[in-house]
Amino acid sequence: MKGISEKLRRITNEFLQSPGIEIKVAPISIMDLAFFEHVNTGKRQKTKVAEVEHAIHHFINIHVDEDPELYASFAEELKRIPFGVQE
Repeated sequence: MKGISEKLRRITNEFLQSPGIEIKVAPISIMDLAFFEHVNTGKRQKTKVAEVEHAIHHFINIHVDEDPELYASFAEELKRIPFGVQE
């Protein structure tokens, strides 16, 4: 839902949730201190790195409407980070 306003995302999420599906793992914000504790529970370094990279992309996508120029610059800088992990 890239490019969709936060209000429309909330409305869509409200109507797309099924009452018959139970959430087993609650989402954790990258800004939450528990996020990195959660990431460190993973066993493989590659998995940990992928989870952090995905969380950063998700955070940028959610907040891009607040300040498009700022978050576009974050996204550009993120492309410059070599996330590849050698095991």
